[in-house]
Amino acid sequence: MIPPVFHLNQGQVVIARPLDPRGQGKIRPLLIISSSDQISLDEPFYAVAITTTFPDPAPDNHVILPWDPQGRARSGLCRRSAAVCDWVVPIDHTMIEKVAGYVPRKTVRQIAWKVDVYGSYEPGLFGSADEVEETEAERGSQETDEDDNQVNPGG
Repeated sequence: MIPPVFHLNQGQVVIARPLDPRGQGKIRPLLIISSSDQISLDEPFYAVAITTTFPDPAPDNHVILPWDPQGRARSGLCRRSAAVCDWVVPIDHTMIEKVAGYVPRKTVRQIAWKVDVYGSYEPGLFGSADEVEETEAERGSQETDEDDNQVNPGG
């Protein structure tokens, strides 16, 4: 579990153990989609599951995420991965093992839009395509969204 004082933000990739409908947990990567001001120590917040098992081309309810086999992508993902936009899970700080990285705002906007389309949540609950936040890491980064969207740049 990460220390409770660690601040989490929308767009971060976390390694967590969310509970399935049977109450069982499996460690997996998740992408936080709740806006940063909705994340508190007292309340659950939402993330979408990240999968490494999906066909090529990816289904419409998936968004391919930046990754690099050497772990150099800002997402921290080392395998071909996608956010599954109709697989939204409630999580809290106690379920998170570590923060792996973050994805560009442009990608989070696309995921939020697809969650609205494919999910069973109130439209705009996770921010409209125009309201997704810029993370502190993005503000300090010299790379562009296009640079980070190179999926497996090594081949």
